[in-house]
Amino acid sequence: MSETNRSIILVVDDDPRDRELFRLILKRAGHEVLEADSGRQALQTLMTTRVDLTILDLSMPEMDGLEVLQATKYMAKPKILVVTGLSSAFGDTMLETASKLGATATLDKQHAVDLLLPMVGDLLTDR
Repeated sequence: MSETNRSIILVVDDDPRDRELFRLILKRAGHEVLEADSGRQALQTLMTTRVDLTILDLSMPEMDGLEVLQATKYMAKPKILVVTGLSSAFGDTMLETASKLGATATLDKQHAVDLLLPMVGDLLTDR
C-alpha cells in the first residue's frame, strides 16, 4: 500500500488490549491507525480528522457505540464497522440495532482476528 493510498482507521474501544490488538493487525497491513478510548474522544476525532473507516466497540462506559452512531447521524462520517464482545443473544440484538443506526458492517469480537482484515479490505475497497 503506497503512502498516498494509506487508509486512516480510527479504533474506538475502552479496552486497551483490544485497541492494541486491532492496531497491530491494521498497522501490519499498512494502515494508519488512530485510537480513541471513549465515545466522546471518537466524536472529537471524527469532527477534526479525515478518517476512512471507524472500528467502533458497542460496549463502553459513559457513551456507548450506539450513542456514538446516533451522534454521527448527520455528520459526514466514514464507514463504521461496529464490533462487540457481548454474549450472543444480547450482542446480536445490539449489532442489529447498530446496523439500523447506520453501521456499515458488524463483527463479533470472537471472530475479529480472522475476519478483521478481510472486512476492512472490503469496506475500504468500496470507498
